[in-house]
Amino acid sequence: MPATEKNVQYGYQFWVKEGYFGAYGKYGQRSLVIPDKNAVVAVQSLESKDISDVVKKYIIDRL
Repeated sequence: MPATEKNVQYGYQFWVKEGYFGAYGKYGQRSLVIPDKNAVVAVQSLESKDISDVVKKYIIDRL
């Protein structure tokens, strides 16, 4: 998640945004916790480009 995105804070090694928080690793690795949906999403990837849109469209939006 870009650090320039509004309403995003970084703390305790997690990116925190309203509604969810997560850890972001190299090459598209993601761990997202979405308390309102009672969900945890983990993504393992070797993709070097930002995959945030794919995660949102195919996983988060379908919860």
